[in-house]
Amino acid sequence: MKYRDPLRQIIALARPNWQSDKTRAAVRSAFDRAEKCRTVALGTEVYQSATQETVVYHTCKSRACSSCRLPSDSSVATRTVGSAP
Repeated sequence: MKYRDPLRQIIALARPNWQSDKTRAAVRSAFDRAEKCRTVALGTEVYQSATQETVVYHTCKSRACSSCRLPSDSSVATRTVGSAP
């Protein structure tokens, strides 16, 4: 558990460095969303049935976020070729 969400920890610790007017607004926005990724701050969807309830947290969809960024082109090509009939 020590290294859970390391990018989020780094972004939070470095906030004074990137949360200034010297940093581009797009970068500040991406880091802010990555820090809030998969938390209530970005919103949730609640799915429930008569017997259970599931809460799904929204993601930031940022390239800076290690859990949301798109896979590299080589892994996409490998999966595409491997899944062909």
